[in-house]
Amino acid sequence: MKKWQKRLLTIGLSIGLALGISPWLTRNQTTAAAAALDYANPVVPVTTVYVDPAVPEVQWHANNHGGLDYTYAVMSYDATGSGRKLMLHVSDAPLPTGTPLAVKIKGQTVLSWESVSANKTPKLARQRLSLKP
Repeated sequence: MKKWQKRLLTIGLSIGLALGISPWLTRNQTTAAAAALDYANPVVPVTTVYVDPAVPEVQWHANNHGGLDYTYAVMSYDATGSGRKLMLHVSDAPLPTGTPLAVKIKGQTVLSWESVSANKTPKLARQRLSLKP
């Protein structure tokens, strides 16, 4: 094997290893860097997790257009009951309480969220969130 082929193979293996390991390194890291790394990583799948916004840690501050920005630190659970800590950023209105949220994520990056009924929440996630059907 020629020298340039070995270097190319080494670079390819290094990139593959970094892409494969990074989802485990960023899991439960609620930083902007972890979210950006997961968003850019093609290996990280888009999944849906479920959140009960009734008891989150919330911080808020004024934004540039006269409203408030809310930042929630929440525990989320997928359909298998596996947990993950996330940061949800919401502008101008707090998250609705009383119903669970279905949150689409790519690693630590929150892509979207919507209110769902407790009946539409998977059984294991509902149990972990202590929701009544």
